[in-house]
Amino acid sequence: MSQVKIESPRMKRAHLNFLHLPGEIRNEIYTQLLVLPRESNILPFYDCNLYDIYPEILSVCRKTHTEALPILYGLNTFIANTTPTSCFPRLTPFHAPVQSSAMVALIRRYYVRIRLDYQPSFSFERARDAFTGMEELTVDVFRMNFDRWSPGVLTRFEGVRGVKNVRIVGSTYGFPRYVEWLEGCIASAEGVDVEGFEGEEQTVVENVRRCDGRTVGRELGMNIAEV
Repeated sequence: MSQVKIESPRMKRAHLNFLHLPGEIRNEIYTQLLVLPRESNILPFYDCNLYDIYPEILSVCRKTHTEALPILYGLNTFIANTTPTSCFPRLTPFHAPVQSSAMVALIRRYYVRIRLDYQPSFSFERARDAFTGMEELTVDVFRMNFDRWSPGVLTRFEGVRGVKNVRIVGSTYGFPRYVEWLEGCIASAEGVDVEGFEGEEQTVVENVRRCDGRTVGRELGMNIAEV
């Protein structure tokens, strides 16, 4: 009589590897390894020793690379570079810029920090093409010179559409209604023509549009602040 070899459940579990785990569990592991805590990468006190990612998981095998890549680029918020010398986004100020167009195409969340008292180095078309259709866009505006500033840089975002979650934060006092209108404009569906801004700040914004953001005189700044 032949003997039947019976494997215990413990013996079977010994052969389980990472790829045998359910896809939902693998995705959770990828997220823990590859996604930084929300906005931790854009804070001034970012600590690369406290918050870090582990992209080594991407090199385990072709399947983990295929599964994890959209999580790394799709769930993290990347810092958009608006300087004239570079247009490549970064995960943090300490990481190398993402230069592959294929990888940039996977990014769905952006953070951009811009000055109100400085001539913007990016165009209306560049902002539209870069941010339209994103999952999330945070525009953080600040000013270094309180005598010479305008909201002109924000008019560069008026062509952006289809962003699911948009926030304009920072030094926005003086033109809150325009900020509210612009957030709604950016969140509108792609291809939709939005009615022009109307409000107490309209004259100031129209002046800025006519000057293409170059009017940043003391008089204009005072007018905005008084609204």
